[in-house]
Amino acid sequence: MIKYGCHSENFGSQAPEKIFEFIHMLGFDNIDVSARTLITQEQIIQNPEQSARFIRELGKKYKLTLDELFLSSLSIDGENYTAVMETSISNDKFEQHFHKICRFAFEAGFRSIMGAVGGIEADSHSSDNIKEELNDKAFANAVMVLNKQVHIANEYGLVFSVEPNRHSILSEPEKALLMAKSVPNLNYTLDILHFHTNGYSLEDTMKLLPYTKHFHIRQAKKGIGKCNVSEGEINYDEVVKLLIKEQWSGSMAMEFWCGENEYKAGINAVEQNIVMRYIIKELFKKYM
Repeated sequence: MIKYGCHSENFGSQAPEKIFEFIHMLGFDNIDVSARTLITQEQIIQNPEQSARFIRELGKKYKLTLDELFLSSLSIDGENYTAVMETSISNDKFEQHFHKICRFAFEAGFRSIMGAVGGIEADSHSSDNIKEELNDKAFANAVMVLNKQVHIANEYGLVFSVEPNRHSILSEPEKALLMAKSVPNLNYTLDILHFHTNGYSLEDTMKLLPYTKHFHIRQAKKGIGKCNVSEGEINYDEVVKLLIKEQWSGSMAMEFWCGENEYKAGINAVEQNIVMRYIIKELFKKYM
């Protein structure tokens, strides 16, 4: 079964109840909730039970299934931690913090949590050998940390995922495949644009489908992270055909919000998300 969701950040900064109400009004089944804007990690850590009750009641009131908690990096004492960081491995607070996040997510009723792998910043003058060493070390760190996060999330009955993206060490489909094989039960939240904009083929990207339970849906062009649906290059026709062929079931969350460039271009986030959902639904009707 395919469920259609909407990211809580798609329509700007508003009070949580207004966001839930609007997404319900637009006819979505599910909501992905950001733990950086709609409810912050600081709020969650301070009182996981109260925070869970607050989000759970909003979901019930507006008949929205709480799908994925968009966590990304862990924020601890003002510092952001991702899986590639060596300090994440030995930091006891990292594990304590993540346990509280998972307890919140479980009690609220989320299905999954999306964390962050992270990237590395090599000096532009570094040799290829040094860059390769840094990448190898970051990958090894990430394997250890992600294994830990998967294990903790699974204790609470939650799926743990990360998004392979163009800013992380998983910016290549082959690297993402290797990570999935290195971390049992790791799932992917797949946003095709992260590979498409860097010139990778849809065929290579969709090799990640067996590890994917959640999609972020929007249009993009090579070199441009997101664009108007009418200008998009991602072949969702082929994507849907493959999903049907593989009998895939999961969630497809519309994830288009406007930044400065989109506002200047006269792009409207509501239109983009509604039209994209309509296109995906019609493609499933066409090929089912």
